[in-house]
Amino acid sequence: MGISIAALGIFLADRLPSIDGVAPILIGSILAISAPVLARENKELLIGERADEAISTSILELAASHREWRAQTARSLCILRRTRLL
Repeated sequence: MGISIAALGIFLADRLPSIDGVAPILIGSILAISAPVLARENKELLIGERADEAISTSILELAASHREWRAQTARSLCILRRTRLL
């Protein structure tokens, strides 16, 4: 879309030099409008959506049932307490 406006602007600027600045203003407006939309979409893609509570609970219960996970969690808590993060 921006390239089309730029090409039209170059074409018209040859014929009507007084409207030479219209194409850059239109392209800037398109960029100003599309930037917040793209930022919001990227934020949603990066952060994602929270999992359903039932799914989260089942994953935590499954992980807690494994002996290695409980041991690793206990070691992590000890490290956090020593460094005063918890």
